[in-house]
Amino acid sequence: MISILLSPIIAGNIIGSSNLLFRRNYTYIQWTTYEPYRDYPCKMEEVDSQVYCKQWRQSDIVDWRFPFAKRRGEIKVKCQNKNFIFRDDLSDSNYHEFFSWGQFKQWLIVYGQDYHQQRFYMINLNTDSLTSLIGEPRIYGDKILCVEGDYADSPLLIELWQMNSDGLNMLFCKSLRSLGLHGIQDWFYSNGHIFLKNNVFVNNQNVITFYDLIIQ
Repeated sequence: MISILLSPIIAGNIIGSSNLLFRRNYTYIQWTTYEPYRDYPCKMEEVDSQVYCKQWRQSDIVDWRFPFAKRRGEIKVKCQNKNFIFRDDLSDSNYHEFFSWGQFKQWLIVYGQDYHQQRFYMINLNTDSLTSLIGEPRIYGDKILCVEGDYADSPLLIELWQMNSDGLNMLFCKSLRSLGLHGIQDWFYSNGHIFLKNNVFVNNQNVITFYDLIIQ
């Protein structure tokens, strides 16, 4: 399982930093690298395009409006009892940058990137919980499906999460490269199944295959 990417620093605990006093109730979110992930068991079956199209499901709509604007390289998110600060670092040695991405019900989404990875932070405004995802969240009711960008240094991962009233619980995580998939073009969740569209270039032509990923 991929751990939550949090290394918080409470500004109020920094003694002698008078310029941070007004941020006493904020928690800084530090950019860290991924830890080894947990590989869940699954079964993969190839399906034809008709099955794929019949099962296809549009993800829920995310409101792209974001209530907290980015100012001076910082995004400050105010929750019920805890507040978070996402601060950019534009230096060559430690580059990472955050962007406002959207809102879904009580969840705010912040996007972060460095040279090699991307992350999406899901923040529950009601419970102050924060969870990082490895790719763009596609929401299907109370489920979130995300796939890691194929430019990332780590294995091309897929994650399935359960949305609860108090936070997110991971249901599934898998390296798609371990299944021989290297060109994921589309993915969705439908009726308890994860469907994948793989597109690779072989012998000067595109080879498109469709798969049903069954969690065991």
